[in-house]
Amino acid sequence: MKNFVTFTLTVLLCTVLTSFNLIGQCANTDPTIKGIVPNYFSGNNMQGAGCNRINLPGSRVTVLNGALTITIVNTDCGQVVSWFTSGGLVIDAFIVKGGNDHNVYSYAGTGYNSDGNLHSPVTSSGKYANVSHYDFCYHYELTVSKTATGTYTRQYDWDITKECLGGSSINLAVGATANYPFKWTATNTGYTDSDIKVVGTITIENNTPFSTTVTSIADALSDGTAASVSGCPTPFVLAPGASKDCSYEASPDDLAAGVNTVTVSTNSSVVLGGEAIANYTFGSPTTEIDKCITVTDNCQAGSTTVCVSQSPFSKSYNCQIGPYLRSASVTYTNKVSFTANTTGASGSAFCDVTVTTPK
Repeated sequence: MKNFVTFTLTVLLCTVLTSFNLIGQCANTDPTIKGIVPNYFSGNNMQGAGCNRINLPGSRVTVLNGALTITIVNTDCGQVVSWFTSGGLVIDAFIVKGGNDHNVYSYAGTGYNSDGNLHSPVTSSGKYANVSHYDFCYHYELTVSKTATGTYTRQYDWDITKECLGGSSINLAVGATANYPFKWTATNTGYTDSDIKVVGTITIENNTPFSTTVTSIADALSDGTAASVSGCPTPFVLAPGASKDCSYEASPDDLAAGVNTVTVSTNSSVVLGGEAIANYTFGSPTTEIDKCITVTDNCQAGSTTVCVSQSPFSKSYNCQIGPYLRSASVTYTNKVSFTANTTGASGSAFCDVTVTTPK
């Protein structure tokens, strides 16, 4: 039993130590904080166009007028590099050289403005080589942002009906009266949506140290609908630190939610344009037409207001029929009418009661 326990503890200890070693391993493919996996290349790297090199870098370097800050710290695996940008600077690639080889980190199209845990290749020691130099490849971009709001108009349709609840005919003695029951019902029968739009503001900022000329602003919805942009006729020059707001309007065919994208272009290879997106949805109508109606009845004083949220709305009441001072057969007509509160659209309904006064 003692030997079995000793064997079991030995196996567990070996498992723990093995797991520790695996966890603590350092590899060329260790990703950055943002998940970028480096491409390993043997030998030294050539400095590319559009790239700057820092040889024998210190623990913290700030370059490009403060737009890029790079730091190096020591970890259990060796030196790792972190960076962050500001002022419209965009990192396209970062190359870290150490020992005889180098790692290349590609950031094209990511939009990242910071990252960390970049490193040089692993040496025979199992650790990252100390950084001998790093290159950063970059360009500047305009900062573009936008808003997107769905708007539309909804016009409601109405109908009204009238019921004679006491039968189609009654008999009345000469000089007598009757309280006859009637009922009307007002119903919102539907609506029509129109003037469907996506509207918003496009803001273009030049946070770079260089002037640039904006040559085009293209804005479109995800369903392919192009937007018209106003307030920013192109071309125009945007100086360092300047910004410009533009308005836009697009008219989609329906109320489907989507994504609105604006693309700003420049004529410069130093300061490129930029892109921004914004989601849009359509909630409650922006404008409501004929949301309520006013109902009047020819045997009732006053009026009744009925709105969409109340539909269908019914009202029961009695009307006095008579007196008739001589024998006859007459038709009593009760009429109800409505007028819509915005357009003045109207409608009516009636029902007839045959009244017979015997001789």
